[in-house]
Amino acid sequence: MATRNQQLPYLKSRQSLTEKLLGPISENQQDDLVLLNQILLFEGTNPHNPDLLDLSDLPHPMLEKLIQILLLESYLLVTVKEEREIKSYPIYLLHLYREKSLWLIEGFDLENEKRRIISVDNLTQIEPYPKKKRVSKKKILEQLSKQEEVINLVLELGPKAIAQFKKYHPFNCSLAYTNPFQTLAIIKTCINVYHLE
Repeated sequence: MATRNQQLPYLKSRQSLTEKLLGPISENQQDDLVLLNQILLFEGTNPHNPDLLDLSDLPHPMLEKLIQILLLESYLLVTVKEEREIKSYPIYLLHLYREKSLWLIEGFDLENEKRRIISVDNLTQIEPYPKKKRVSKKKILEQLSKQEEVINLVLELGPKAIAQFKKYHPFNCSLAYTNPFQTLAIIKTCINVYHLE
């Protein structure tokens, strides 16, 4: 898939990446790949020109900047556009993840001392947070463990629901299988009953 998509932003030279991927494999495997390339279509493929995939895989421009900063620093001051307001939050970054085609930051808000989810699409500025105002990682994790939400939803899933769960796999839920054939499972989670959506 990586060799095919000419539009992916990180493929500065698609040709050289293709050569690197094809170099170590045997001639038989190379022939297989050529055949597969003629037959396989991935979601988002233009059937009339399979070398062009949808641009939906283009990340938000702030994503690259965010990744560059978080490789060096987990304490960030992020500025976010919320409806018509611009707000800044000092956060300790816990995870950066993708859910339903959106990149999201899961962070610990250092001022309000609570977990906060921020969409990368809404970021307008990212910078390292001043060292003087930081709280240790140990204290942050302690506070988070005290704030675990009370479970208010328990679902038992059958085979179809398990398949649907795997398709979307919400970040904050985990599946516990209840039989050895993995055809029944339970999800325990917390739903914000005051959040309309």
